[in-house]
Amino acid sequence: MSELKNKNAFISGISKGIGRAIALRLASEGVNVFGCARNETNLQKFIDEVKIYKVSYEVYKVDVSDYESVCKMVNEILARTKIDILVNNAGFGLFKKLDEISYEEFDKTIKVNLYGVYNLTKSFVNHFKENKSGDIIFVSSLAGKNPFAGGTAYCASKFALTGFAYSLMLELRDFNIRICLVHPGSVDTDMITLFNPNVNKDKILKAEDVAESVVNFLKLPNRAMISEFELRPTNPK
Repeated sequence: MSELKNKNAFISGISKGIGRAIALRLASEGVNVFGCARNETNLQKFIDEVKIYKVSYEVYKVDVSDYESVCKMVNEILARTKIDILVNNAGFGLFKKLDEISYEEFDKTIKVNLYGVYNLTKSFVNHFKENKSGDIIFVSSLAGKNPFAGGTAYCASKFALTGFAYSLMLELRDFNIRICLVHPGSVDTDMITLFNPNVNKDKILKAEDVAESVVNFLKLPNRAMISEFELRPTNPK
């Protein structure tokens, strides 16, 4: 079993939802957490929550789709410390049919969900390669494997993420770097209300369930890698 205590993790979309749950769960294991999000109020709420775990933490108000801002943030962090775990979690959900979605909406979906992942991963990848170790986690969606009406933008971004993550796994495994692609089903976050406003939230996954599965992956012996897994509600009806 891999020891997590005193490792350093960077989580995008750290201030709410799955990103917040992963960060707090890692902090409970003694992991120092770094991260970014766009909402300053939510970031402050996260700081208030993570303090109880007595770990180091740093948060940045950064939009992952802004390449220059991401590079500046990552360079500042890596000038001072080593990052062992990268969690690409930040995402944007918009569910409209093609004849309803605007160019600007489609563009934003791709920029956050795909270019945001590129920006962060590109900024960290040489750091991991130099250390010949590290874990990179991609929080995707079952929409990255299962298309649906109204998913022309969202599914396109998540299908692309699947190809990105698998190709990266083949590029980096010789450096002892593990890649894990997580496909959650329905999770009780703000996004699920946009997708299905009538969902029974008592029956679907909680963000903490996804966080627990991510921690279980990270605790595997370093020789073992779960390259992809699906996490579904047991009985969503």
